[in-house]
Amino acid sequence: MKLPVNFKSEFKDLKEIAYDMNILLVEDDVVVQEQVTRFLSRIFNKICVADHETAAMMKYEKNQYDIIISDLNSCKLHCIDLAKEIKKINPFQNILVFSDDTQSSKLIELINIGIDGFLPKPLQAGALVSQLKVICYKIYEHKIMQFLSDALEEDNEKLTSKNIELEEIVSGLMYVGEPILDTQIKQQSSRINTQQEEELLYSRREKMSADDFFDACPFELDKVSDNLEELESSFYHLLSKSKNNISHQTLITLTDILKSFSQEISIIPEFAQLSYGIKELGKTFDSLEDHTKLTSVMPMLASLFDNLESWRRGVFYYRDVDDIHYMDNSIISDSVSLQGFLSNSCSQADSEMELF
Repeated sequence: MKLPVNFKSEFKDLKEIAYDMNILLVEDDVVVQEQVTRFLSRIFNKICVADHETAAMMKYEKNQYDIIISDLNSCKLHCIDLAKEIKKINPFQNILVFSDDTQSSKLIELINIGIDGFLPKPLQAGALVSQLKVICYKIYEHKIMQFLSDALEEDNEKLTSKNIELEEIVSGLMYVGEPILDTQIKQQSSRINTQQEEELLYSRREKMSADDFFDACPFELDKVSDNLEELESSFYHLLSKSKNNISHQTLITLTDILKSFSQEISIIPEFAQLSYGIKELGKTFDSLEDHTKLTSVMPMLASLFDNLESWRRGVFYYRDVDDIHYMDNSIISDSVSLQGFLSNSCSQADSEMELF
């Protein structure tokens, strides 16, 4: 059977976000079991199989699964009862059902239980990938938000601890009558922009709408937008992969993404300052020797790329902004803050680097 035209693209997208997800397949037909398991194993991290309701519940109570896929018409299990029991344990569990049954009463009951979708039998690869992509994107976004929330909470705890240490240092120095050294305070406090940074952040730029910009610009801006979007996707993929596995390769990849982003917009004179700021941030990461420091800055990096995406969409995609420089200061400021955070995390004062 001929696959949909966009199957390869959707399959690739699904693999990128579902590589660490686990599946519980509930199916009593051995042939279907093997076919579906073989197909899903090319996408997901782990596929567990159960051929009846009791076995499925035993596995579910011992393990966590991102998605449960069940056959509605299995002779050895009651799919509706299984879905009800699982939803009692976890109301947010993602469940996908496939069936050759068109009985509306069963489908309506499953909808009321809160399953995520149906697939007709015999299963079609294109339909299965499309349905899984919808569910997996929802799971992926939830995991990213949870990761950022946890990282932000951890950063807040570290900052609170640093503030306490700073207060103790200041109190101790005052108590013994010694002067408070500027260098000691600077090592603990946040980084202050240099005069060059202030000029770059607040220098006057000619206001121009996105429509006028596209009319006047001689470059292939649609291609630039596509390339920037690919780099954004590469970053978010890296962010997902680094959730539990930050390595030196993560640092290398991140540096390459920042450098490529800067190079991509450097061809447009109107964004020379923005390009320069991102390029210098890339240099900062390139000079970072300890990749473990990435853990503490990932939420800040995610915020930076959120701003870059909003800027790209407003200027290049929707073209609905009145000023193409409306986010320049915010993005450059994020870049400066990131470097300042990394500089303050170093144990030696001479490890601090100026961004501009």
